[in-house]
Amino acid sequence: MDYSVRMSDPLVLGRKVFFLYPPTVLEQIAMILIANEFDVYLVRDHRKLKAFLMTDPEALLFINIDEALSEPEWERYIDNLLSDERTKAVRIGIVTYNDSPELSRKYLMEHELPCGFVVLKIGPSKSAEILVKTLDANEAKGRRKCLRATCVNEKGECLIDTDAGVVRAMLRDLSSMGMSIRFPGGIPFAIGTKFKDFQLSVKGVRLRLTGVIIAKREDPTEGMIHVVVFDPAYLDETIREKLHLIIYKITQAEMGRCLDEIEAAKKAEGVTVEPGDASAEKPD
Repeated sequence: MDYSVRMSDPLVLGRKVFFLYPPTVLEQIAMILIANEFDVYLVRDHRKLKAFLMTDPEALLFINIDEALSEPEWERYIDNLLSDERTKAVRIGIVTYNDSPELSRKYLMEHELPCGFVVLKIGPSKSAEILVKTLDANEAKGRRKCLRATCVNEKGECLIDTDAGVVRAMLRDLSSMGMSIRFPGGIPFAIGTKFKDFQLSVKGVRLRLTGVIIAKREDPTEGMIHVVVFDPAYLDETIREKLHLIIYKITQAEMGRCLDEIEAAKKAEGVTVEPGDASAEKPD
């Protein structure tokens, strides 16, 4: 699989945002960032992530230097990312509970990391505010308005009441503004058709929505695809939170599969990527 096609021009689609070895508070912060439509991933394997970054060097990476490796090892890890032609474009920042001015100065002044040095002691709300400003400054969202999750491997479905009874639709992709669906058996609905109070179910999360079909297109393998925009009058804060939770679950699960596939491919090629080594080496 060519993972490089997953990210085209970051000015259009935005950049993936990785938090490496995130502490518990960052899980809360991540949901705030996702609610702001950033493409956020929490990862706990620096080797797998380094292999992925070789395929997507436009990403943003925030490293928790309090976990997994010693601070000098993290410094070497960062130096090797930035000296490797395949990953030198990755934009890096630090998250930590250590408020040492010397440590901050080292990463900001000596290493000139563009995504800053965020001290988590200030609390989740203030940390999230700083991170939002940092992500905006690095054009993390590009020109897109919202984050879209593609449901290739996830089994999402909608149950829709129609004049002919309840019909089931399969979810293809989802955002906080709408979705695209297909109906098994090729059931056609006209543009302008309103689906009122239908049930969406994905990854154990269920919610009720109202939307209208704004477009249709024929897919050569899946048949007719219907594009539905949600009625904002029915999108209260609770519904929006559930939508963002579903989107996060889908994208996080897909990234987990992607990292595993890349690692398997590297092993098949007889290559390993060591934590502090920018080069690929043959295993013993």
